[in-house]
Amino acid sequence: MKRFCEAFLKLEKGIGGALLLLMLVVVFFATVGRYTGLYNMSWSDEAARYLMIWFVFLLAGLSAFRGEMFSIDLVTEHLSVTGQKVFAVIRLVLMTAFCIFAVVYGADLVLHQAQIHQTSPSLKLPMWFMYSSVPLGCLILELHYIALTWLELRKPGGKGEA
Repeated sequence: MKRFCEAFLKLEKGIGGALLLLMLVVVFFATVGRYTGLYNMSWSDEAARYLMIWFVFLLAGLSAFRGEMFSIDLVTEHLSVTGQKVFAVIRLVLMTAFCIFAVVYGADLVLHQAQIHQTSPSLKLPMWFMYSSVPLGCLILELHYIALTWLELRKPGGKGEA
C-alpha cells in the first residue's frame, strides 16, 4: 500500500509539472508572437486558463496531503492533545464529505455538458472535458483526505496532518 501511495504521489507531481510546463510554454510563445508581430496565437489565453484549472484541481490533493492547504490553528492551539486529534479527524471527515458532494454535483454538471455538446470558443474542445476537472480533482482530493483521516486515526496523538 505504501508503494502505491508513493507511486500515486509521484504520478501527481509528474502530471502537475507537465501541466505547468505546458502552460509556461504556451504563454511564453504567445507573448513572443504578440510582441514581435510574427504570429498570433489567439487560442493561447484559453489554453493557459484551462491548463491552470486542471493544474489546480489535480494538485489540490497533493497540497492537502502535504498539509499545505489553508488552515486556522486558533482553535487547535487551545485544545489538549486528544482534543486536537478529535478536531483533526472531524475536520478531515467534513472535508471528505464536501469532496463527495463536489464529485456527485460535478459529475452531474459534466453529464449535462456532454448532453448539450457545448465547446470552448477558441480551442473547440468539448466543455464536458473542461468541467470534468472538478469531479476528478475532488475525487483525488477525497482520496487524500481519506488517507489523512486513516493516518490521523493511527497516530498515537498530536496535532496536524501527516
